[in-house]
Amino acid sequence: MCFSTAEPTPPNGSSTMRRRLNTARARARRRKQNPKTPNGAGRAVEDRLKHALIKGIVDYIDRGHRGGPAPIRQAADGDRRSAHGRHEGGRRSFGAGKMFLPQVVKSARVMKRSVAWLTPLMEEERAANPNSRAQGRIVMATVKGDVHDIGKNIVGVVLACNNYEVIDLGVMVSCEKILQTAREQNCDIIGLSGLITPSLDEMVHVAKEMQRADFSVPLLVGGATTSKAHTAVKIQQHYRHGVIHVLDASRSVNVVSSLLSPERKPEFLAEVNAEYEKLRTEHAERLGARELLTFDEARRNAFSCDWPSLDIPVPERLGAMEYDEFPRGIGRLFRLVAVFPRMGVAGTLPGDLRRPGSRRRGTQALRRREATSR
Repeated sequence: MCFSTAEPTPPNGSSTMRRRLNTARARARRRKQNPKTPNGAGRAVEDRLKHALIKGIVDYIDRGHRGGPAPIRQAADGDRRSAHGRHEGGRRSFGAGKMFLPQVVKSARVMKRSVAWLTPLMEEERAANPNSRAQGRIVMATVKGDVHDIGKNIVGVVLACNNYEVIDLGVMVSCEKILQTAREQNCDIIGLSGLITPSLDEMVHVAKEMQRADFSVPLLVGGATTSKAHTAVKIQQHYRHGVIHVLDASRSVNVVSSLLSPERKPEFLAEVNAEYEKLRTEHAERLGARELLTFDEARRNAFSCDWPSLDIPVPERLGAMEYDEFPRGIGRLFRLVAVFPRMGVAGTLPGDLRRPGSRRRGTQALRRREATSR
């Protein structure tokens, strides 16, 4: 098809394009004058790391760590606070539409580099102080069928910075290995992580197996697909010794410290159980309001129609129809931005159609398309 451009068209978008181009040039000049260097003089190590994490600057993460304070505890605490800022700020920005998925992935990549750099230093500190006693032992794993581990690694570093011994089993870990390791290592808490939806079913399976094997340690679940409601409705009912959903790494220390404190644990579990019971009640009420039918009732209620008795209008012609002339103004009803690129005409439409040669190129593209379709 080829439409006449003699009809009124929307205003030319060239002024808008010029404004966008000027804006892009101004941003480029500002970036050149103020390069992204989180290791600038006068900034604390936690501020530099937080800047690198949120802005996704991978290249300077090692330099940011090396420029930090000499004591490893201060560097670890700085990274923990940066993790808190990255999770809180990134989660709020992503939810508000200010931070999009590529930026989140970029920040996660920086956090993974930061974790890899900091982990050997913490192991070196533990080796230098063999008599130091950890506050508790936690076994963590990404459940079977899932290979995502960035969030789990962040939680591990945050807990290790707070003097908890973390046994990380990695990804794609079976239920049997998780429970066996927890028994052999006499762990105080089991933590499960997962990103994809099938991981939720695997977490339910682990909870059932823990109940069957008479475990008494709390179970923590976390990950992108997990939620407090799912934990309350699907997981907690299968294990009676405490199932807690951890929203992000910044909350993990408070949850673990409460579970490992003999004084605070009963009150903390009572609050969690009351909250989850309320969520289960609300979920049951929503389901009850639907009044679901049984399978046999749904079959008896299937749609039925007497097709032979219906008078269905038949089109005058079936198949493709060709028109040599069109009513004036019909071209405005078509989205030219989608039509003309498929015909081989590139550029900004409809403004480009006013330029000399544009209509000629559009006509030639249409003829080439017709010739190849014969």
